[in-house]
Amino acid sequence: MGLVIDETNLYWLEGSRGTATMTVHAMPKTGGADTVIARPALYQPSSIAVDGQYVYWLAGCSGEDPACPTATEGLYRVPKSAEDAAGEFMGGGYLPGMAITGGDVFLGRITYDTHGDPHDELDAVPVSGGPRSNLAAMNWAPGIGTDGTRVYFNGLNGFSSMPIGGGPVTPFGIPQEVNALALDHDQLFFIADQGVFASWKNGAHLLRLADAPSGGDLDVHAKVVYFGTGTSLNAVDADGTNLRTLDATHFNYDFVRVDDNFVFFIADGNIYRMPR
Repeated sequence: MGLVIDETNLYWLEGSRGTATMTVHAMPKTGGADTVIARPALYQPSSIAVDGQYVYWLAGCSGEDPACPTATEGLYRVPKSAEDAAGEFMGGGYLPGMAITGGDVFLGRITYDTHGDPHDELDAVPVSGGPRSNLAAMNWAPGIGTDGTRVYFNGLNGFSSMPIGGGPVTPFGIPQEVNALALDHDQLFFIADQGVFASWKNGAHLLRLADAPSGGDLDVHAKVVYFGTGTSLNAVDADGTNLRTLDATHFNYDFVRVDDNFVFFIADGNIYRMPR
């Protein structure tokens, strides 16, 4: 599953384990018709992202879906203007979590050495086509993000960053696995170790903003961090003050996105909107 927004629309994935019936949806942020822009015969959608032209998603397999053909695992995309499309396959072996900037999709991939042992690596996949590039080794977790200059990910020595075109990996001294990540112009905000944290983009001034005992998702707007847990949708200022509950009438607040006017979120498998 997943939820993303652009200037005019929100996009999300639907699907269930055990059946190749996933769908990719679009709807105006102001409300209106739900358009199925892709209806591929794929299993286990896990991540979604957008750029100016395309919607991207990941599909996977697991032992819970013995009928799932592993050859279908990977990265797909479809034009935003499509309807009931099959989607374009862009490469396989990828793990949940991705970010887009500078003409590349950044995401984790499992590789195997000559002894058959698995290793995780951070890849860049060009949106214009062409071979993917291996940027760095990583310890996979779904918290991957970019600010257009650097890509942020879970490296071999903890949470790290590197230039989007490749180069030295800089560890932050943050050992926890980052499971959700949001960025603004000067800070990182992330969920790790059952909490919501903030730091500068070099990892300095690490601050625990709030507890998040069941993980969840987060987004940031105007120095306010919005995050979901198993039982509530919450907000906290970037300095750790003014923690408040925005909604607690549902369960499983799985995905959160924010724009200038509204907070969009998925809870109990439904999409909601509330004033920011």
